[in-house]
Amino acid sequence: MKSLKGFLLPLLLAVSILLSACAGAQTGNNTDTTAADTTLAPADTTVDTEDNTPVGTPEEETDERYSYEAWRQNAYNFLNYVKIDPDSQSGYITDNSATLAWGTSYLMDALYRGYCATGDIAFLEQMSIYLYGVYEVLADKDGDGYLNWGTDHYSEDGTYEEFAVHTGMIGLTAGEFACLIYADPTLAEIQSPIGMTYLEVADYLIDRTVNHLIPAFERDWDEEIGVYMDRPGSSNYNGSTKKTSLPHNQYLALAMTLVNFAKVSPEHSEEYVYKAERMLNVFSSNVERFPNIGLVDWNYADALFEGDEYSSTEDFSHGMIDTRAAIFGYENGLVFSLHDVESFANNYATVMHRELEEYPALSHDVDGTGASDGLLYFWIYDLALYRNVLANRGMTYMLNTGAQNRDDCTQILVYHPDTPTPESFSLTAPALDEEIDPNLAVFRWQRTAYANYYCLQIAEDAEFENIIVNRDKLPDSTVIVKDLPENSKLYYRVIAKNMKGEETVSDVFSFTTKEGNK
Repeated sequence: MKSLKGFLLPLLLAVSILLSACAGAQTGNNTDTTAADTTLAPADTTVDTEDNTPVGTPEEETDERYSYEAWRQNAYNFLNYVKIDPDSQSGYITDNSATLAWGTSYLMDALYRGYCATGDIAFLEQMSIYLYGVYEVLADKDGDGYLNWGTDHYSEDGTYEEFAVHTGMIGLTAGEFACLIYADPTLAEIQSPIGMTYLEVADYLIDRTVNHLIPAFERDWDEEIGVYMDRPGSSNYNGSTKKTSLPHNQYLALAMTLVNFAKVSPEHSEEYVYKAERMLNVFSSNVERFPNIGLVDWNYADALFEGDEYSSTEDFSHGMIDTRAAIFGYENGLVFSLHDVESFANNYATVMHRELEEYPALSHDVDGTGASDGLLYFWIYDLALYRNVLANRGMTYMLNTGAQNRDDCTQILVYHPDTPTPESFSLTAPALDEEIDPNLAVFRWQRTAYANYYCLQIAEDAEFENIIVNRDKLPDSTVIVKDLPENSKLYYRVIAKNMKGEETVSDVFSFTTKEGNK
């Protein structure tokens, strides 16, 4: 496993030692050092995982363009730009998996975020149109008996190929939709624009995912290593000439899809969680952690078995898939901790940060090296939960590049620092006094407008004096909880919070656990 390139990591370690030597020091400034085209963390930013308050926030925050109302309008501008009716032709609805993965999936995710931030079903209506259209074009072009998407984009001779990472990226957003509907019974029977109820749309997506998309890659699962593979005759790029493990981002995209669909397909939940946890463990074991300075580093790919290939230096774009997988792991109690996620956030907030004259930017690579690129887009805003300075920088970047109405704007709205107090909401599962499996349980609650994140608490008593699960900073409203006490009566509640710390607490539900079957 490599270290951060050149002098970067040694310098940060030296800074850490100096800070530790300062009695009572809680924060410190990193030295602003430049070499070639690499700029280290600026002097106005600290690596402090205990305090999520941004240090040295831009003066432009007082500008009305940074207000919550302005970004809410940006979200609706985006919605109006991408709005289509069910019979419309859209370049985003295609059977080309490359376009779907690296374009349409982000658009659908942005519509999902728009609904989460505003509670306006108009965003959900559009998401259902795109998802249904994308799933309707599924076909069995390679004759393996499974419907899937594919592309000839990566082959020199025009050969059609199917890719696990593409299927994972598209399936991830379908899973978001299904989890949302299952968590909110008030949405289930509402008629969608495509003539089906939202529950019927969710069930349609689940059926095609669990019976076609996921099993299409089953023959490429390597039980010994715990990841999906490339090999001659593979479902995943059958142009492979030898057996190799997939790069981290490619198997992790499918791992996230497995996690989402484990929550809505009980008959597959144990299998899906098992495989997702195996893949998260493989990735975690190849992440180099630097706890003294709260940073991480990792490669695009690692040699997982003899003869496998090794590739150093993960880049921003693929690295965001890896990072979001770590967030998925944390929120579902799988492999990654809150401290791990905070360390990923610190990489983007410090080591990768480039303060350009016009706007903040990031290094091309996750270790702080490479060219300075804009790149404040896609899923980086999920990290604003753990380093909220990223939301401020994202607004500055988008405003200065004229991109404030594109799909990223809904993600900023989800984590806007001035979000109003969350509205009231209801718990969904477990239902009151329901009996559940302690080995693997799914907890759901309604998404509520203005909630930047949630905290799930499970206790042995209704007063929550003996809390046994306290999972904070959860971006989603459906999570997996494993290994609860057997034969017990327990209580749970959810706290919806905004970035200012204002909160709305749900009712308290009791439930009981069965005897385990381990």
